[in-house]
Amino acid sequence: MARKPRAGRQKQHTISCPDAQWERVRKRAEAAGMSISRYVVTRALATELVRDAGGRRRLQPRLVLGEDEQKEIRDRVAQIADRMAAPDAPVEFERMQNRVQFILEATMDDMIRRGRTRAMTAILVEILGPEKGKRFAAKYVAWARKRARPD
Repeated sequence: MARKPRAGRQKQHTISCPDAQWERVRKRAEAAGMSISRYVVTRALATELVRDAGGRRRLQPRLVLGEDEQKEIRDRVAQIADRMAAPDAPVEFERMQNRVQFILEATMDDMIRRGRTRAMTAILVEILGPEKGKRFAAKYVAWARKRARPD
């Protein structure tokens, strides 16, 4: 006769992934104050599975970037900005600079419209420092609101 598993009994399992991904998981678990095992189980159980139009199960898409992903994007954008600001930058960089500026302004305008000026200011403070970030945010909000008012 087979034994019934005891309630609450833990069993060991193996997970395989590249070293770079494991390091990211380790850092996130540490930041969350959890063991890697507890972190992985918690995250896996928090993920929602949904059915698509064909009835197949799939993961619910994430709507937010993780902190590591945000930092990676911010670092890459900073590298691009540094290269674009170089005095010998080609015309393509000027075009790219204009596009980046357009995206930045559109994002900040959207945050202002949605009442997220504090969040926008916090991001600018993180990037530019406390004084410069707050000053830039205040000037941009005033400029954006003035521009949005019909004369």
